[in-house]
Amino acid sequence: DAADGASHQSLTYASALGSIPGVELVAPATAQESEELLSFAIQRQHESWIKNETSPSTIFFAGRENYPTSFAHLSSYSNKDTPIATRWGKPQILQPGNNETFLVSYGPLVHESLEASKIIEAQTGKRSHVLNHLFLNHFDHNIYIQLLKSLPVANFIFVEDHQKCGGVGSWLFTKLWETLSTEKIKTQVRYRDWE
Repeated sequence: DAADGASHQSLTYASALGSIPGVELVAPATAQESEELLSFAIQRQHESWIKNETSPSTIFFAGRENYPTSFAHLSSYSNKDTPIATRWGKPQILQPGNNETFLVSYGPLVHESLEASKIIEAQTGKRSHVLNHLFLNHFDHNIYIQLLKSLPVANFIFVEDHQKCGGVGSWLFTKLWETLSTEKIKTQVRYRDWE
């Protein structure tokens, strides 16, 4: 059932669809995000048609998972009052951390990352950064660069039900590597793939 994120091959279609020009992939993690982002995408498409312009096609990865209503319960969730047009394409910092570990995910796995962060904090006393990377293939990576510049070492754990090559994590790490190489940022980025 591909609408739930995985096909009969246990992989999402993100890598295939994300390579199509003019297509944006979005994987909301809450019901509120789904409603707001879908409404915005429809409105943007409508406005483009009126102006006789072409806007990107947006494909949403949202299935029948038991999504929470919103992230409003998180004291660090700062996007609730920000217009969607301003935050479109930007990852969200759901929980700032106090160590060098970043749990990055999208869709229903964002909640797994938040739960994993609680376990890590209980065991080590250190809180991991948790980011919602809901825009899968076209995203503003500057928030990651700013975080990387502030740390000598960064451990990115990209939690996804996809694959290392062609998955969403590989898009992010490719973009980071290109920027880090260009700006000569002295930061080590470690990538770990768990089978």
